[in-house]
Amino acid sequence: METDDVMPITNSALVHVKIEQALRKQWGKQLTILRLSGLIGDDRHPVKFLAGREGIKDGNSPVNLIHLDDCISAICRLVEKKAEMPVLHLAADFHPSRHDYYTQMAKQRSLPLPQFEMDNSDNNGKVIDASATLAWLGISLKHNDLLSSK
Repeated sequence: METDDVMPITNSALVHVKIEQALRKQWGKQLTILRLSGLIGDDRHPVKFLAGREGIKDGNSPVNLIHLDDCISAICRLVEKKAEMPVLHLAADFHPSRHDYYTQMAKQRSLPLPQFEMDNSDNNGKVIDASATLAWLGISLKHNDLLSSK
């Protein structure tokens, strides 16, 4: 959730946290941080980069994605509200496994299927819960069923 402590694992996540901390030090309470999940849209979909690849790790991990249209709606609403909420998250409620989601997306786009490594862990990856952000903004997502988002 938005109030949880940040626990970065990857180098990219560590850099993002450092940037957020530097911006927070500079801007204090005037800063609202908007953390977006993986961005998808009509002409933007990560399955294009995974199509046909083999040995992709973490096939059982959940996906955390958000559609561009929903990002724009949330940003517009945030500007309208002009109120303080220090951290916002945006992610669809839909979190299938990477294997299931990207295989379905490759099929929909007639792309070669990506080949995932499946592990036996039930606790593999995190799920981004954006419910507090959506409630605070007073919006619902148009593209919550990401299997129909092309």
